[in-house]
Amino acid sequence: MRRMQAVCFSPLAMLNAWSDRTKPWSYPEVEHIIKKYLQLRMRLMPYFYSAFARYHHDGTPPFRAMALEIAKHPTPAGLESLDADDQYMAGDSLLVAPLFAEELMREVFLPAGIWYDFETGERFEGDRKVRVSPGLDRIPVFARDGAIIP
Repeated sequence: MRRMQAVCFSPLAMLNAWSDRTKPWSYPEVEHIIKKYLQLRMRLMPYFYSAFARYHHDGTPPFRAMALEIAKHPTPAGLESLDADDQYMAGDSLLVAPLFAEELMREVFLPAGIWYDFETGERFEGDRKVRVSPGLDRIPVFARDGAIIP
């Protein structure tokens, strides 16, 4: 399930589960969640298209490590040892922080500015870590204030 969520916000959207004959719909108890993320991926195509167009024109990677985002701003006091290597930017406005394996919660570093939980709309101040417990049916994704996302 977590793998499917991460696939939704990846450049190639490859599940790589076909060799063992495990299809996304092989698990009826989570089929509705998998369908939700496959549909979300399709709704985000215009956003991803724009991110790839920017890459073509100015070289900004459409999917990039947080280190590139954090380098734009000084590190806030107390976060000198920031560990954000498992979260990333998808385009300029979506911060993706997937949970892995059996994780139920995690800390997410939000860069400077105002951020909103992509699904709930909850508002967060940036330049700090936040703890999230999204459940199996949600992946932690945050939208930058002012973003235009289809």
